[in-house]
Amino acid sequence: MKNNDQAILESWKKSNIEIIYPEDVPIHDRIVGSIMGCFVGDALGLGCHWYYDFNDLWKDCGTWMDDYMDPKPDSSTNMSYIHKHRYDIGVRAGYNSQTGQLIQILLESVAGKGEFDVEDYTLHVDNLFKTIDGTALSGRFSDRAVRETWNARKKGIAWQASEMGSGTSTSDAGQYAVVLAGLYRNPAVLAEKAHQLSRLWYNDPAFISYHVVYALIVQAIINGTKIEEMCDYLVDIGVGFIDKYISSYDDLTLMAYALDLVQRPNIAPLQDARFISRVYGPDCHSAHLFPAAYYLAFKYAKDFEKAILFATNSSGNNMARATLTGGLTGAMTGINAIPDRFVSGLKDEGKSDNGKYLLGLANVLAEKTIT
Repeated sequence: MKNNDQAILESWKKSNIEIIYPEDVPIHDRIVGSIMGCFVGDALGLGCHWYYDFNDLWKDCGTWMDDYMDPKPDSSTNMSYIHKHRYDIGVRAGYNSQTGQLIQILLESVAGKGEFDVEDYTLHVDNLFKTIDGTALSGRFSDRAVRETWNARKKGIAWQASEMGSGTSTSDAGQYAVVLAGLYRNPAVLAEKAHQLSRLWYNDPAFISYHVVYALIVQAIINGTKIEEMCDYLVDIGVGFIDKYISSYDDLTLMAYALDLVQRPNIAPLQDARFISRVYGPDCHSAHLFPAAYYLAFKYAKDFEKAILFATNSSGNNMARATLTGGLTGAMTGINAIPDRFVSGLKDEGKSDNGKYLLGLANVLAEKTIT
C-alpha cells in the first residue's frame, strides 16, 4: 500500500465525529418545534426563492440573509416573474408560500380532528382550490403537483381515485407530513398515514417513498432516536414497509450518506454550508433536497438558527430546503431553540401575528399526540 493511501485510510478512521442533538427536550416541545420549524423555513426562503446563481442572489439579497424579506419585484433571477407575481398580489416578509398554506390547512384539520381525517383535510384543500385557477401564477404560485391536482379535481376526479396525483419529483408532501410526524408516535401508523397523504398529491412510488422516509426520520427524532442509530433504526422498522409505503431499501439508507459527509469533514470538506446546494443540486428534485436538508440538520444538530439560515442562504429551491431542514432541526432542538423573531415575524394577509396562531395550533396538536 502506498504511503498516501495509508494516510487516507488513517484520516478516514480518525475523522468520524459523533452527532448529538439535545437530549433533555420534552416530546411536546419537539413536536411544536418541528412544525414551527417548517413554517419558519418556508417563510425565510420565500423572499429569496429560486436564485440559482449565487451572484444574483447576493446582488439582490446580500451575502447573508438572517430574517424575512419581501419578494423582489425586479429581481435578478430568471424566476423574477414569480417574485413579481408574489409581490404584486401582496405577499410580504413573513408570509408563507402556497406550500406553507397547505401545511397550515393540514395542521388546522389535524388539530381540530385529533387525527388525519382525509375527508376533512381535502374539503379544506378544495376551498383553497376555489381561490386559484390551476395556472402557475395563481395564488402565491402553484407548483406542478398543485396544478395537476387542481385540474384533476376540476374534472371531477375523486381525491382518492387511482388516477389522482402528479408524477412530479418535488418534496412538498414530505413537508406536509411533518404535521403527521408530530401526531403519530407509532412508525407503522405514521408510514401508512404519510403514504396516504402523499398519494393524494403524487403518483410516483419513488417520490412518495422520499416523503414517507423523511416523515419517519422526523418522528424518530421526536421520539428520541439517536442520529448515530438512525440508519439501523430505519432499516429495522422499514423493511416491512418496502413495496407498501416505501419503494426501495435504498431510500431507508439515503440519510446515512449525508451523515457521513458531516462526520468526516477532512475527507469531504465543505467549508461553507451554503454551498451544500452545489453538492446535491440546487433544484426542486426530492433526490437533491432531502439529502441537503439531512446534511444541514445533522451538521447543526444543536443550533436551529444556523441550520435554518444556511438552508435559506443556499440558493435554488432554498424555500423547500429550509422547510425540510426546519422540520428536522426543530424536532431536535424544540420550540424554545427557535429565535422569537422567527415566530413573531410570521404574518399573513390581515394577520400581523400569524406566528402566534400557528404556535397555538401546534401546541394543540402536540397535546393530542397518539402513541
